[in-house]
Amino acid sequence: MLQIFPCPDPCRVSSSEVEVEFHIDVDRDAATFTTSGAATAEGFRRGIQALVDDPRFRAGMPILVDHTALDVSGLAPNDVRAIGDFTASLGVEIGPSAVAVVVPNTLAFGFVRMGEMQANQPGLTVRIFYSRAEAVEWLESHGSGDGS
Repeated sequence: MLQIFPCPDPCRVSSSEVEVEFHIDVDRDAATFTTSGAATAEGFRRGIQALVDDPRFRAGMPILVDHTALDVSGLAPNDVRAIGDFTASLGVEIGPSAVAVVVPNTLAFGFVRMGEMQANQPGLTVRIFYSRAEAVEWLESHGSGDGS
């Protein structure tokens, strides 16, 4: 029988180029998902899967996604669609979450919007920001964990 144990906090998942780090704050009932390096569809898949597989994560938990140190210039539209499709396949595991995404530039903003449209998850409320402070403020007002 496979047993899944929590990652050390924060948990790090790396592929050849992208690094994903996530922190689950059980007391505040929230998760932070931070990326850096060169974005790849496989790196995102591994990072997202590790987050939802962590026993501390629960469906509907508010999530702050910080892509400010991520280079998306190597992603193609097919990669973004694959990330959206994979995210959609985890709809039940992710649940009706409020998700605040911080991006460094307009290219990343566009890719996040494209992935969001591809995932098309009912109950998932996603907002994109250029400022982490604004993202945190929005998440604190919308991230009750019940999708509101």
